[in-house]
Amino acid sequence: MARLTLALLGGFRATAGSGTGLSITSKKARALLAYLALRPGQGHSRDHVAGLLWGDVDEAQARQSLRQTLLSLRRSLEKAEYHYHRAMGVAKELGMPPLLGHCHLGLGMLFSRAGQLRDSEQHLATSAAMFGGMGMQSALVAGLYASHSPGG
Repeated sequence: MARLTLALLGGFRATAGSGTGLSITSKKARALLAYLALRPGQGHSRDHVAGLLWGDVDEAQARQSLRQTLLSLRRSLEKAEYHYHRAMGVAKELGMPPLLGHCHLGLGMLFSRAGQLRDSEQHLATSAAMFGGMGMQSALVAGLYASHSPGG
């Protein structure tokens, strides 16, 4: 999600870069998200993850539970994306290019984390161009672009 922030101690909390809290109520979904976040960029086999989280049930049921949990997480991420698009609409309507650039940056980071590299590249490039066009190309924006763009 844009930038996804997880609080794992003192109660679970997931927040998209926009500050939007994500509603993730399932303990297994929280555990899966935390496990994947602690190992960014590392591949995980479905069998391994299903066994890790649902080792007490048969393999078919564990894989089905994993599919359901991934679907639930995907829906939460789609809600975060929806809020970014709403913010972009408001920014356009009010003539606020910096906010619009920030929304593109957030979406680029969200798509990067979700593995949707084409969408990520498009939003990150748009953000960099918008900030550059406003004379706001900073080291921070350039660093975020470099670290979240495909291959970055």
